[in-house]
Amino acid sequence: MQAASHVSPIEALEEVIARIIAEPVDTLPNAAISDDLVALSRASERLEAEMIRRLQRFHRRKVAMASGSSTVSWLRSACRMTKRTAAQRVHLAEAFEAVPTALDSARE
Repeated sequence: MQAASHVSPIEALEEVIARIIAEPVDTLPNAAISDDLVALSRASERLEAEMIRRLQRFHRRKVAMASGSSTVSWLRSACRMTKRTAAQRVHLAEAFEAVPTALDSARE
């Protein structure tokens, strides 16, 4: 008997994204495309809120310092962000520390 393989939520997300990207959209009805745009926008907002939540922990734990860099520098390198985008994300993570319920609402 083989042990069941564990798929992390991030791995499952990557699989779903791959399926969405592979879907042919040229033949979708207009209503379906409209619905998809709304759903993708909402999913993107929720994922952004989750990224900020995880970035809060990463920044608070000073994980980037272990490699000798700042959180902004680490984001630029590891996530291929511009300096401005990385700095904005860190700023958001710090700002939401003061209002955690706002971030929770965005993730729902």
